Amino acid sequence: MTKKQESEAGNDKPSRRGETSGVKKNAAERTPAKSKKFVPTDDSIFKEFMTEKDLAIEWIQEYLPWLADLLNLNELKIDKGEYYDDEIRKRFTDVAYSIPFLNAPGWAELLIILEHKKQGSRKDLCIAIAQALTYLANQCLKAARNGSAGKRIPQPIPVIVYTGANPDLEPISWGDAFPLPPVLGEYALGFRPVFLNMTRMRLEGRLPENPFLKILYNTMTRHSVRDLDGFEETEFQPLKSLPTKLSSQSQKRVNSLLVLYSTRIKVLPPEERRERFEKLYRSVNLEEKMGKDVLYEFFAPKAREWGKEEGIVIGQKKEREEILTSQRQTLSATISERFGSCPTALKRALGKIRDVDALFNLRLFAVTEAQSVDELLERAKGAAQ
Repeated sequence: MTKKQESEAGNDKPSRRGETSGVKKNAAERTPAKSKKFVPTDDSIFKEFMTEKDLAIEWIQEYLPWLADLLNLNELKIDKGEYYDDEIRKRFTDVAYSIPFLNAPGWAELLIILEHKKQGSRKDLCIAIAQALTYLANQCLKAARNGSAGKRIPQPIPVIVYTGANPDLEPISWGDAFPLPPVLGEYALGFRPVFLNMTRMRLEGRLPENPFLKILYNTMTRHSVRDLDGFEETEFQPLKSLPTKLSSQSQKRVNSLLVLYSTRIKVLPPEERRERFEKLYRSVNLEEKMGKDVLYEFFAPKAREWGKEEGIVIGQKKEREEILTSQRQTLSATISERFGSCPTALKRALGKIRDVDALFNLRLFAVTEAQSVDELLERAKGAAQ
């Protein structure tokens, strides 16, 4: 074999390990995996706001004043609550703040663990307590494995932030949830979290002073469209106190509040949603505060979404009308065939029937039971009501 032939033969071999010349890649290799679209939730927006240091400090001063006076809030650190459980799966608490005490360098730091809950069952409250205990246990294990077990470990205070529909919901302790016989009382775990019922606080007028936090909790604690009557022109008014031109950080916060609000009116028809948003940004002059470009970035996808939904609704209505028309025509032909003609009064009555099943049943009646046109007319008038 000549060198040229050897060279040509070599071209048929894989040039690198794992590669085969002339073999097409399968569909999975050709098509990149699609990333899942992120859908904002109450939890994700809660976490977004409560992991901003300035908002966190204001929130602690507002709702945990008895702690705020003991803590050096300027040294507050946002801890995402990250740890590894025994199965090495990554988990998260909602938010955790690590804060040193004032004038007490020898003391352990305080770990404020926030758990946001929309559901208020006994099970949900127990889960929140268990999450805080699990976090503490993992911190202790981590310290022991790192050889720092003798050092002070941040002491946790779990805080359940409830934004569900029940303003009368009360907290429970671990001992309440899992009671022991009296003889074992000294071994009972009296672990009771701080419980903040934000729904009750909204009804009592005790929402935060910060405009962003005020709108956040005002929106999160509303769970029906009826709760949102007049909301756009009243509850978003704290935004009016903000500067005429918002900073990029403030624009991001407003954008998140608009996203949260959109989840509350999602059940409304597209046209009504559009009207509510227009009323909202006119009432607080969002166009001037955020700028047309930024506002457009938010509303353009919404407009496309509303348009698509409207198109689907219109298409469904058109399809339904076509089915109704076809059913009426078939029924009229059946009546004419059996009774010689379909009177105008009966056709008008058929035109008022909006239910496909009712037309089908009327046709069945016309074929099997009806004895006269008058009997059919009476039945058709009843179906049209």
